[in-house]
This record gives sequence, C-alpha cells and structure tokens, in this order.
Amino acid sequence: MTREQDSADAAANPALLIWSRLIQGAAAVVIVLSLTLLLSPRLGEAIFNLVYFHQLSMPVEVPSLAHGYIWFANGIIGAVMAGWMICIILLARGPFLEGRLHAWNTIAIHWPVGF
Repeated sequence: MTREQDSADAAANPALLIWSRLIQGAAAVVIVLSLTLLLSPRLGEAIFNLVYFHQLSMPVEVPSLAHGYIWFANGIIGAVMAGWMICIILLARGPFLEGRLHAWNTIAIHWPVGF
C-alpha cells in the first residue's frame, strides 16, 4: 500500500485509519513479545511471569529438567503468535482500511485474548 492510497483512505474515513494504526501498533507489541519467547526463552519467561503473576520468577517450583521443554513450547507459541500478528497487520493495512466488514470480524474474532 502506498502513501497516496493511505492518505486517500484516511480522507475517506479517518476513523478507520486511526483504528488501523492502533491495531497495527498492538500487533507489533505482540510480535515483539512473541519473538522474545522464541529467541530469548529466559527473558520471555520472565516477562510472561511479570505480566501474569507480578513477579519475575515462576510462581511454583519447576524441576530443572522441565525448563527445556517449557522453553521449547514457549518458542513454538511465540512463533505462531508472531505469524498470526503479521496476518492481523496485513488485514489492518488492506481490507480493514477499505471498510470491509469481514476484515473487522476476522480481527475481532481472532485477536489473542490472553496476551
């Protein structure tokens, strides 16, 4: 999408442009956090624990052998979430800006609630 198209869409409906940018920004934050789970498992786990449990360490004692499996599973989840958010960004930049209802329904229904 070019800047001319972007400004033309904004002139047609500025509210859609604002919401599109908010959706893209939120998706970008999710991508960063998801890639952190994938690329830096310890940091990703600490961020996850801080967000959900308000502490940097896990709330329960986990055997050291389980950490590798947990980090592997978190990496898969991070990769899937990053790919999912790329699709959300593409929807927000294209069909959503054009005012197509199916784009909004797809974004609203498929947004990750727990993240």
